[in-house]
Amino acid sequence: MNLDTAASAHFEALKKVKCCSSWTGVTGSERTPSPGEYMRTLQEASGFMFLGPNRFAGYLGPEYAAGLDAPKCSIAFLLDRIAIDASNR
Repeated sequence: MNLDTAASAHFEALKKVKCCSSWTGVTGSERTPSPGEYMRTLQEASGFMFLGPNRFAGYLGPEYAAGLDAPKCSIAFLLDRIAIDASNR
């Protein structure tokens, strides 16, 4: 299973969650989002999902997350250290 297939399966499942019927943002397939992009997404979105082979804290460290105010974000899925075909290469 590649990352796009895994992400698609998760997106379909999460569309059933009331607050997460529409997904927009950076998928990470074009580039790695900056800490600022992660912070802005968490502050503006009603839901957030991270799906990746590395630790989420490696992308948005505690120095950024500690004071983050995300009043609109009612659910966050942090699926890090995911083992997929690409991570074995």
